[in-house]
Amino acid sequence: MTGSVAEVSEQASSLTLSASERAALRSAMESYVTELRSEIGRTERYELRQQLKSRRMLLEGVLRRLGEPRGEGS
Repeated sequence: MTGSVAEVSEQASSLTLSASERAALRSAMESYVTELRSEIGRTERYELRQQLKSRRMLLEGVLRRLGEPRGEGS
C-alpha cells in the first residue's frame, strides 16, 4: 500500500462489556481523544489534520454512545 486508506465495509457490530471493562475502555478513549486534540493542534499538513479531526469526531461519537461514566452524578 502506498499510504492510502484501504476501503473497509462498515457493518454494525455489538459488544457486551462488564461495568469495569466499559469504564476502562471509556478512560482509554478519553485519554486518546485528549492526546489527539493536541496532535491536531501541532499538525501542519492540511490532509493529515483533516484525517485526525475526522478520527476525533468519530471517537467522540462513540464516547457519547457509551454514555456517562457510571457512579458520576448518580
